[in-house]
Amino acid sequence: MTLHNLYTYNLKLPEPAKEFEVWQQPLTTREKTVSFLPFKFDAEKCRAEMLKLYKDAKAKGEDRKFTDYMDLIVKYPAIRSFMKMKYLYYKPWYMVRPDCLVPLNDLYIACSYQRFTELIDCMMNIIEKGYFDFAEAQAPKAWVGNDGKIRVYDGAHRILMCYLIGLKCAFVDLQRHETGISREVEKEREALAFVGDNSRTKQIPWYQNWQAYLDYNKETEEYEKSKMLLDFFITAKLDVKDADFNLDYKNLLNVKESWCKNLINNSQPNAKPTQKKNSKSHYDFFGTESALKAVSLWRSVHGDAMILTDEFDALSRFFEKIKRYDLFDMKITDSSFKKAYKKFYSKKRNAGDLARVSKKLSSDKLQTLDYDIVKRLKLHNSQSELNKLRKEWNPSS
Repeated sequence: MTLHNLYTYNLKLPEPAKEFEVWQQPLTTREKTVSFLPFKFDAEKCRAEMLKLYKDAKAKGEDRKFTDYMDLIVKYPAIRSFMKMKYLYYKPWYMVRPDCLVPLNDLYIACSYQRFTELIDCMMNIIEKGYFDFAEAQAPKAWVGNDGKIRVYDGAHRILMCYLIGLKCAFVDLQRHETGISREVEKEREALAFVGDNSRTKQIPWYQNWQAYLDYNKETEEYEKSKMLLDFFITAKLDVKDADFNLDYKNLLNVKESWCKNLINNSQPNAKPTQKKNSKSHYDFFGTESALKAVSLWRSVHGDAMILTDEFDALSRFFEKIKRYDLFDMKITDSSFKKAYKKFYSKKRNAGDLARVSKKLSSDKLQTLDYDIVKRLKLHNSQSELNKLRKEWNPSS
């Protein structure tokens, strides 16, 4: 690989520095402001095609060659025009070793746990800065497998930006697998490297690490918990917003990593609610069994609307309390609770209205929220039952 075929167009290459056998190009200010509007229509259509290709590869567990995405991109005239703009440069300002340059045509995109869907974001990033350089973005990382494939496991969007500004090659941080190991072992090492690298920077969403755990050794705790979470999502037909964890979903759920950890820990054999120091504290324990009931109830009323976490958690807590405590002798059953919930929403209300606590109540206490729900769903048969519940749960007022 020589430096002279690095570009399709744009900047002229400087002479390599003889003493270092490397080259450099100083940063300069951008020459013209570029608008995204002329490219928007084609970019949106192309992104939809790229998303379909990415999800197909992910569903099949395949590594997709980058040229497959290149073939989609060049179909769109506006994006071809974007790629030829002389105002958008690759401007490296530090030494780059020529032997680290890898032709884009040789790269495969690993889709197991990294997203590769944000064509528009990549174009906007280039427009905003007027250039792309590896010093700011860092080099994409790839492994060379025993099958000869160079798989980019971290930094696929950086590869895409290289292509969008007319580079034929990318500066890639390459690692090579030991000769003779299986692809399964290779995938485990790639996943370990991905999690290890990103745990230091903490720049990626938590769910990408959890997807990487699925390539860990099956005896590890990380694999077991991630597999439990995936199985729950598949059974419930759920996925976390923006995660692409479970591609066959009906509803999205916007939750944090701590939520998933609690759900999985609470679903372990013999798991029990924690004994809290305050005996009057409301318990907020629920596992996958109760969460699945909550999903079913939500979907029966709100369809495929995005699940609102506060209300979903409240539903899950109620099903758990019905199972464990019979709601403090109020004789509430799964059936009566479902009936009351559906009746509440039979009137003109928006999804999530049930969990929107009155301004007079403290919304940061779960017992306050659940006490209010009991009243709003009219789950109590008498004032004495409500008084007893108030004493047991100690809600704010």
